[in-house]
Amino acid sequence: MFNVYINGNISFKGRNSKSVSVEDLKISLAGIPFNINGAVKYGNGSLQTDNLVAKIEEFPLEEFIKYIPKAIVPQKEKVNTNARLSVEANIYGTYNAVTGELPYADIAVNIPNSYIGFQGRKEKIKDLHLNATYHFRGDNADSNLVRIEKFGIDGDGIMVSGKGAVADLMGDPYINMQMKGYLNLDSAVQMLPAGSDLFAQGTVDASMEIKSRLSNLTPYNLANTNLKGS
Repeated sequence: MFNVYINGNISFKGRNSKSVSVEDLKISLAGIPFNINGAVKYGNGSLQTDNLVAKIEEFPLEEFIKYIPKAIVPQKEKVNTNARLSVEANIYGTYNAVTGELPYADIAVNIPNSYIGFQGRKEKIKDLHLNATYHFRGDNADSNLVRIEKFGIDGDGIMVSGKGAVADLMGDPYINMQMKGYLNLDSAVQMLPAGSDLFAQGTVDASMEIKSRLSNLTPYNLANTNLKGS
């Protein structure tokens, strides 16, 4: 069961007003804090947003992991990280239940430089960071876009970095990505919690550049992929 907490100001302009103003509305759902500001007009089966902004500010990733099923992260109680997640969504435009019109949305996700590991292990990911945005345009599927400005993992036996974008998400996505990475399996498995019973040896060194529609990606046309291992 999730606890819900609500606090803030919601006001109507006039007795017959069809506009709701939201100021510093704080909602806590399952411990995740949302802060909402803006205005919404309603009538004739539609909602129109006016500078509606919803934020999650520096939410500890450890708290989020608590709600992940143990089937996915069996030893989640041993996760040790200082990572904090921030999300900001700007929503503007109209939602119409009859026509199916949807508002626009710009969503930014940020995880600043952080560490993550398991209790009892000295090996860990020493630097995890992410800066990404999602642009949703309901009336123009081609304009729906995910952009990864910066992504990186740097730790004991592992290094991954990348950037790029994926466009036309609702159709045949166009991928424009650059990634590179290095994995020393001997060291990387030492980051896992005790009792994982996983043994691996060797190294993998990879670099990849993709500029293609998803439908065109096959093992035969990833010509710009460079993958080495031992």
